Amino acid sequence: MEKFDDNGVVTGAPPGVTLIPGTPDPNNPGALPLLGFLQSPYTNSSTEVGEGVDLSATGRFRLTSSGIRLISSLSASYLAKLTLTDPNLGVQKYAGTLSPCAITSCSGAPRWRAQWSNTLDFNGNASLTATAYYTSPMSEVSTDSGGIYGDCIGSAEAGSMPGLYYPDNSPALCRSKAIWDVDLTGQVKLFKHLTLYGNVLNIFDIKPPFDPNAAYGLYNFNPAWADRNFVGRYFRIGAKVDF
Repeated sequence: MEKFDDNGVVTGAPPGVTLIPGTPDPNNPGALPLLGFLQSPYTNSSTEVGEGVDLSATGRFRLTSSGIRLISSLSASYLAKLTLTDPNLGVQKYAGTLSPCAITSCSGAPRWRAQWSNTLDFNGNASLTATAYYTSPMSEVSTDSGGIYGDCIGSAEAGSMPGLYYPDNSPALCRSKAIWDVDLTGQVKLFKHLTLYGNVLNIFDIKPPFDPNAAYGLYNFNPAWADRNFVGRYFRIGAKVDF
């Protein structure tokens, strides 16, 4: 049970923390009072800094005089820097690796992500769109789990990589492969208020790259970026009615 000094302050609190009891219960003057105030100095524990570039471009081209157009859109993101500076842990670098595992389930911070979409528009009555998605390869090292940035072998020896190993205890994979996906979408307006559409997602049935360390090594692939590859090619057909 807590004890109080002559000023009514709780003793036995953690270093640097002062616990001040609240007003005693008048109906139970001998009862242990509730906590009134907790006093402790505040310091910033860590800072995180991210730097990168986002790019986008769109082009529209008239292919025929009858109104057929090509619309091409490209967007890309480059992660130049993602670091955490902690007074106890030092500087941890995450960009291009599976980190930060503590808050992203080891899904990683890829350097490059891109999306390229091309649409054939048939005078507003029908359209066909192909969209490609790209995620760049990543280092299998997790610096916030004891890994050494840029040192795959040393990270494996430190036990920070939960994935598979060869008989000599060297890691089976130090860098994941790029992740690709291509989707195809089409729609046609049959009447003024009725539109039919269909999708073929992961049209080339691209399989997810082997990744023994992503997501804490639970799935042997990265579910954050390769979920559609895991599902495989699939189709969706529907209709939209406007009133």
